[in-house]
Amino acid sequence: MIPKQLKEEIFTYVHIGCINSHFLKCVFSNELKESLGASPFINVKDLHELILYLYVHTPKECRGSRLTVTNWIKNQGAWGKFNIKKKRHLYPNLK
Repeated sequence: MIPKQLKEEIFTYVHIGCINSHFLKCVFSNELKESLGASPFINVKDLHELILYLYVHTPKECRGSRLTVTNWIKNQGAWGKFNIKKKRHLYPNLK
């Protein structure tokens, strides 16, 4: 089970391109070996579950390599990439 706080961090990264967790940045960048070292609370089984969750619940444009993640952050996530500003009513919690 993915912890609620981790899901919230994933939501923030996907929607506005803000990522504060080195662990998640490694996972989104597909640097899995480094991600295990970045979090003492995650084991291989939990990491597998997280990767499946990301595969199903996040756009492919926000994950896969360090360059992809850097570009996603630079473009301000889905907010900038897909011009969600025009659809602000769908994301009332985002400023």
